[in-house]
Amino acid sequence: MESEYDQVPDLNDKTKWMELEVKREPIYGNSGNLIVPIGETKYYREIKNRKTGMSTAIAIFGKEPSIVCWNYVVADKENKRIVVGYMALRMKNGKWAISNLMINGVSIEKDGNILHLHIYEKEAWIFLKAKKGWCIRKIKKSS
Repeated sequence: MESEYDQVPDLNDKTKWMELEVKREPIYGNSGNLIVPIGETKYYREIKNRKTGMSTAIAIFGKEPSIVCWNYVVADKENKRIVVGYMALRMKNGKWAISNLMINGVSIEKDGNILHLHIYEKEAWIFLKAKKGWCIRKIKKSS
């Protein structure tokens, strides 16, 4: 079951994923005395009848998403929904570090805090507890 859902979704595939443009949210940060947009959160819904998929992409200091979160409803027995999901962090080499399974939004990790974001004026630090341990990514604002 896990391998069916644990791949980072291709959110650019318009035949499978639809962006919910009304749900786009800017991410703001401080620049001196000003509050300026430094990123964006986009929400997506999978276009399929048999399973419902939802995804969130977070871009910081750029257009490409740095973090992608996605989940699927895999069972709905006796009005109990079971949602499996994952988070992924794009590393500098372009590969994705994928978290362990989350069930109904709760990580199976002993420590439930698997994602930490530290956003400053000209850089951001992202920490994700992935399958092979903690992954750290530093993103700098390009001039």
